[in-house]
Amino acid sequence: MKKFVPATKEKLMMFCDHLKSKNIDAYLINDFESKRDSSLRYFSGHPEDAMLLILSSGKRILIPWDVIMASKVSQVEEIVDLNKKGGSYYSALSSVLKENLGDSFTLELQSSVGYFE
Repeated sequence: MKKFVPATKEKLMMFCDHLKSKNIDAYLINDFESKRDSSLRYFSGHPEDAMLLILSSGKRILIPWDVIMASKVSQVEEIVDLNKKGGSYYSALSSVLKENLGDSFTLELQSSVGYFE
């Protein structure tokens, strides 16, 4: 089995430069049981069940299911406890977006096909 290698700071900044060139303020990656996305782990080090917001500045904000695990394994600038931000992923995301970007911003969502059994 190959060892996991997260994105380097250089790769992250290349990604952020791409966002800036497209006038995108933030990029959202979702990884949940119904839709797995390895980009979450690549950009954060966190294995699964979380939202990751990448700001064009390079700041990564993780909204995980398990805050304790995230604090041990994640390599991000901020970890948000969704229970302290309204109790749901989307209320936490809304709060984080407003705190970091204000009321007007461009958000791009990771596009992928969901997983269904």
